[in-house]
Amino acid sequence: MSPPRRLNEVVSGDDRVVHWATEEAFEEDLRAHTGYYRVLCGREIAIASMVTPPGFFCEPCTMLKGVV
Repeated sequence: MSPPRRLNEVVSGDDRVVHWATEEAFEEDLRAHTGYYRVLCGREIAIASMVTPPGFFCEPCTMLKGVV
């Protein structure tokens, strides 16, 4: 059995919705310097500032978080 994947909690700059991204996807998107990140629900989001308060959790990301 493989170890569980590490996930990063990220907040969308557009609507403050909290999403989850795999560590691999997060690092890859960070290196790409596009400003957009792929999250578990399949969306590409622009991450909010670190001081932006989170809003609601993305339901699809939260459901997929338990499967990844």
